[in-house]
Amino acid sequence: MKRSVPFSFFLALAVLLPVVGRAQAQSPFTLNILNPVTPGTNVATVTQGDWAQVQYTVSTDFLVSRDDLVQLRRLDTDAIVSQNSPTVGQPSAIVFLSTAPSNAVGDLKAVYVAAGGTILATAQQVLRVTGTGPKTVTVPSPQARTIQAGIDAVANGGTVQIGPGTFRERLLITGKQVNLVGSGSFGLKRTLIAGAIPRTIAPYERVQGLISVGPGGGGSISHLILQGGDAGVVGLEDSRGAPAPVRIENTVIRMTGRGVVGSFTRLTMNRVITAGTLYHAVAITHSAALDFFNGLVFDAGGVGLLIYNTDGPPGLINIDNMSIGFCGAGGIAIVGGVKDVRIANSYATQTWTFGILLSYAGFVEIADTYIAAIYYGGGPVYQDVADGLLSRGSHYVWIHGLLVTGCDRSGLMFDSGNGGVIQNTRTQTVRFGLVLQGDPKPDYSDPANVFQGTDEPILTDGALPVPAAPPLPDGP
Repeated sequence: MKRSVPFSFFLALAVLLPVVGRAQAQSPFTLNILNPVTPGTNVATVTQGDWAQVQYTVSTDFLVSRDDLVQLRRLDTDAIVSQNSPTVGQPSAIVFLSTAPSNAVGDLKAVYVAAGGTILATAQQVLRVTGTGPKTVTVPSPQARTIQAGIDAVANGGTVQIGPGTFRERLLITGKQVNLVGSGSFGLKRTLIAGAIPRTIAPYERVQGLISVGPGGGGSISHLILQGGDAGVVGLEDSRGAPAPVRIENTVIRMTGRGVVGSFTRLTMNRVITAGTLYHAVAITHSAALDFFNGLVFDAGGVGLLIYNTDGPPGLINIDNMSIGFCGAGGIAIVGGVKDVRIANSYATQTWTFGILLSYAGFVEIADTYIAAIYYGGGPVYQDVADGLLSRGSHYVWIHGLLVTGCDRSGLMFDSGNGGVIQNTRTQTVRFGLVLQGDPKPDYSDPANVFQGTDEPILTDGALPVPAAPPLPDGP
């Protein structure tokens, strides 16, 4: 049991109690957990065995009964973990040891209780007490014969070291940070987490990942092969919030329905290969920051990288040194959410419909990037679209050092108004070199620009057919 370093939480509670017979709260008080809160959630985590100090203040114009209480209770059973009497206008604190009583382990809520036992208000935030465990767990071992057993046993922030072999499991990480480390994604000593090879695409809302990360869960995933199943990695969001930051690196995701999908507080993918997915290789719906570095996306039935309606907290979408090819519904698509975007040193080749699609993004920079061989898609929505870059309604687009070649329709198309500037950019072997429709239009006067087109080098307000909706499959 650790007592040498107290684990403190600072919480501020404001209770407004008007006089209506017995003082009653007009609305729930607010509880602000200042440190440390799991990003993207209202959850603060304390490890079992540490001391927790919950600090709060109560403000009211009227006296609070000496018999009133502020209590910490189990969220599931309503059992009381600790309590004390509030002091009006002065900081107060509840101090408890998270192993005594034993019912302290779990999700705790803070409530203001009147002398008669009536709960006047409940805080929004949750204090989560996680069980203790070793910092490192090896799988397989007598301590943990399966990866899920290792996840359940390891301490918050600990590492599950997975040996070589094939593991047919579906894993869930929630309520704590876990680092999953395999023995390698190549060679005889590789670690493979496998599911059945999918034949159909599961509906988005029912997708199950080989690794699913829930609210309060997070950490890292590295040196693994994820093969088969609905998806490789899924970020699950519910009323408690989205997962904590997740980092995936040095991992291969192959022959899955989707590669990485769902909601994340922050997602980083570095040196990840995603290949042979039935649908989108990466499909993110809600997130703050997204980082994709040094990766390969190959042979996706849908879009290579799809960031769709990301209405989470502000954050940059950073795509650097990515190679994307042979994707049936486009290379990179950023749709809605007014996110700022940076795409640099990347390649989008041999795809259908578009190399890069920007639809109502924020500030966008595209630098030193190559787009080639974009083909007409199929079906009523796709049949007229085959553009290297298709931008619709984004705030500002700055392009420099872009080469677009071999597209069936246009090299660059700006539709529905996009401000910005185009510098040191070249289009060739396309029907239309540069297409500008709607205002404002980007400044393309840089003499280093070269726009070539077999039909028109530069077409302004030429009313080329563009689908009314973004040329994407329904949803992510």
